[in-house]
Amino acid sequence: MNSFHKTFIVLILVISAYSYAEDFEHKVVSHAEAHSTVNLKDTLVISQPDVVYTLFVQTSRQILKEAYARIGIKIKFETLPAERSLDLANKGVTDGELARISGLQNEYPNLIQVPVSIAPNRVFAYSKKHNFSVTGWQSLKPYKIDFIFGSKFLEQKSKGFQATKVKSDYQGLQKLSAGRSDLYVGLFGIKCSINKHNFTDIKMLTPALDEMSMYHYMHKRHKHIADKLTVVLKQMKQNGEMELMQEQAKQEFLRKCG
Repeated sequence: MNSFHKTFIVLILVISAYSYAEDFEHKVVSHAEAHSTVNLKDTLVISQPDVVYTLFVQTSRQILKEAYARIGIKIKFETLPAERSLDLANKGVTDGELARISGLQNEYPNLIQVPVSIAPNRVFAYSKKHNFSVTGWQSLKPYKIDFIFGSKFLEQKSKGFQATKVKSDYQGLQKLSAGRSDLYVGLFGIKCSINKHNFTDIKMLTPALDEMSMYHYMHKRHKHIADKLTVVLKQMKQNGEMELMQEQAKQEFLRKCG
């Protein structure tokens, strides 16, 4: 195959990918416009970041499916790049964002934070050549670290560090394995990616670097639904159902992770 044909094929692939993204956004925009006043028979589109092998995503999906069902609403999830996921939820292209840290409505003013945490989330540092006891964020400051683009929490915590954003956990682990970074900072579930891709030279440092609570966000046009959802989630937390679902999700996650 000559260089002209190779260039032509690459161009076709790029155009196809762009067309798919545009088609998806057009469809969801149409959904948002058509459902500006949602009734209880509609299906809402919830965007979620494309962070694979992640416990908080699995936990949040299960809890939200149950909570929405109790108020008579069906939901479906659309997986998108982390930054784009939030952006489309804020613009009203999707109906909400799966789960993020508290306080993002300051940066994304069209989003309403449902004020009941639905999943815990722990952050760890991963290393190939270093082995030390993690004692908070300052213990990472001497090192070159990577984290995934679109993670608001890691972005805030690593200000002033030698930090670089990567497009995926896999890319971050590749750089770490190749010695092009000192540490990769990410979630507990990265252990699954390490196993899957056989990065046997990479280990998780302990204890956990940080822990945060995750909250569901909805576009402001759905405030009446957010209010109903808040009541249901509070009930689920008070009667122990939420804790039970979190533990079930964790066991299922660990089983799949190996």
